[in-house]
Amino acid sequence: MSELQQYYDAFRTGYWAVSNAEECPCRGSGWALSEVDTFHKCPIHFDGQRSPEEAEFDDGEDVAAAPFPAPAVVVPAPVASLPVSDDEIPF
Repeated sequence: MSELQQYYDAFRTGYWAVSNAEECPCRGSGWALSEVDTFHKCPIHFDGQRSPEEAEFDDGEDVAAAPFPAPAVVVPAPVASLPVSDDEIPF
């Protein structure tokens, strides 16, 4: 097992939680961000709060039904044609 996996598994247990909200890694929000960029519920301060990843959708829309951005349309640049003679082969 890798060191990062061990850290992640240990962080999931909530050993880091502190009863004082100002000292707790979640800062009283109910969610803490680990060093491997994953959010975890605080076993002390979590009271049904939405995760910070879901907080981007505060306008009430369903997270699963959120639209994906439209793909960008890429227009290829015109290629200049070069005169080619039998003597010259462009490589």
